[in-house]
Amino acid sequence: MSSISESRSPGNTQTAPPPCSLSPQPHLRPRFFLSDTRHHRFDAFTHKATAQYSLAFEKASIIFNISAVLSCHAANQTRSEESGLKQAYHSFQASAGMFTYINENFLHAPSCDLSRDTVKTLINIMLAQAQEVFLEKQIADQKKIGLLAKLASQAATLYGQALEGVQDNVNKAIFEKVWLLMVQAKFNLTASIAQYFQALADDDANSHGMAVARLQVAEVHAREANKIATSFPSSVPPSSNLTADCGPLLADITKRHLVSVQLKLKELTKDNDFIYHQPVPEGAGVPTVAKLPAAKPIPVSELYAGQDIQRITGPDLFAKIVPLAVTESASLYDEEKAKLVRAETERVDTANGEMAASLDYLRLPGALQVLKGGFDQEIIPDEDFRTWCVDVTDHEDPATIFDHLHGQKQTIVGALERSSKQLDMEESVCEKMRSKYESDWTQQPSTRLTTTLRGDIRNYREALEEAGRSDGQLATKLRQNEAEFNEMRSAAESGEVDALFQRAVKKMRKSSAGNSPNSEPNLLDADFDDGGPSVVDQIAKVEDILKKLNLIKKERIQVLKDLKEKVCWPPHMRGRPRLMFFRHTTTTYHKS
Repeated sequence: MSSISESRSPGNTQTAPPPCSLSPQPHLRPRFFLSDTRHHRFDAFTHKATAQYSLAFEKASIIFNISAVLSCHAANQTRSEESGLKQAYHSFQASAGMFTYINENFLHAPSCDLSRDTVKTLINIMLAQAQEVFLEKQIADQKKIGLLAKLASQAATLYGQALEGVQDNVNKAIFEKVWLLMVQAKFNLTASIAQYFQALADDDANSHGMAVARLQVAEVHAREANKIATSFPSSVPPSSNLTADCGPLLADITKRHLVSVQLKLKELTKDNDFIYHQPVPEGAGVPTVAKLPAAKPIPVSELYAGQDIQRITGPDLFAKIVPLAVTESASLYDEEKAKLVRAETERVDTANGEMAASLDYLRLPGALQVLKGGFDQEIIPDEDFRTWCVDVTDHEDPATIFDHLHGQKQTIVGALERSSKQLDMEESVCEKMRSKYESDWTQQPSTRLTTTLRGDIRNYREALEEAGRSDGQLATKLRQNEAEFNEMRSAAESGEVDALFQRAVKKMRKSSAGNSPNSEPNLLDADFDDGGPSVVDQIAKVEDILKKLNLIKKERIQVLKDLKEKVCWPPHMRGRPRLMFFRHTTTTYHKS
């Protein structure tokens, strides 16, 4: 009986179906409209093509393929090793579990291989093979013969249940005939093994007559199994998934088992005739052997329990997809944050502007240098002035920029004018058709439908006008200081920044001397009280205040920068809130 494992190679009666299209994950349906997606599949046995729009059909096809792979994985294990036996035992049960899931969840199958009767037959075949693998392990471990008889009886029962379904599918030309021969041979072989081991158990229990009867029944089943194995065709169809040496191996196994049964029957018959003289029941009076199920379908929920499903299925395809309602809410939230940043930026710009205007009015810090060094001392230009000259030289001419902006403005204004004319024309045509056809004209008035578009055009025009006024003010300031800009550009190009600064200082001094009112005495000529601070002390105090003001300005700018980093979205997300609002308004128009 140890050679029973040799029959496992041809024992796999599950054929791997042709490959079909990969299915989307089950959570596709609530996210996408898939009614127009046509799923194609080839029948695993008849190879006929089937196409349906149902996602459930595609899911059932994938699960069927997984079941087939599990059965092939089990059949290809090396069962001479304990690890191979365990792996085959688990894979056959897992395959049966997958087939059970198909039968319980997918009704009205469009193809033969997914029909309830066919899948039920496959479940019995998988469980019978799993039971037989477990029997092999117990035989190898030399367990009690009573236990072996019950396990073999259950395997025979499963093969018997599968036999009816295989017969029907062979009659319908779905299964190959060699499948029927294989299942018949396995049924008779396992039934004979069950009677054989039970006969040995009865003999040990002093039921010698019943042992002889069971061996006679075992011999009948063994002869039938050997007869079927001998008639097995020498060449099997490629679609049967059976090997060419399947028939000879099965015939050899059944022959050796038949010889073992005959020898044991001869021995026990002789002992009963000469020693025990117990009556031998007829074959019909021999009770069936008790059954002990050792294989059951592993549910899909338990099959992958405790495993890393993320590693098996891969990353979620929809991890970055956000529902539209959440996206709109996030857009509103981002817009509120942008308002906060814009308000704080405006406050910072206002404070910096007021500080710059105040210092400019007080002529600081240039006046301090004049007071400290006197009127005759030459003043060296600071780094800010040098930087300004370089910036004026490196940047494009502002007049060119204004010309470019003016051209773009004219292009946008033209596009808005054309859009307005098209809307007016569409409204005019609609009203003319309404007047012509009266009640037969069922189109809604265009005025209602184009209100949002006209409002957008009006807003764009107002924005352009506001931008034009701002550009005009900026251009006016530019013309007023164009001479200074040209001097700074020329000085930076020729390397005469220091000379330009000296000329500007001299000009300022002359202007100050000529325009100072008589009521304002010069600070150098002021008469300070003996107990008051000196001019040097006051200059040091003003410089200290200026340092504090500059420090406050830097801190204010840094705080604003930190606020933008903490509150605002990343650079690649900027501009999306406005886009979302625009889409929201246009969607309202299309819906109306």
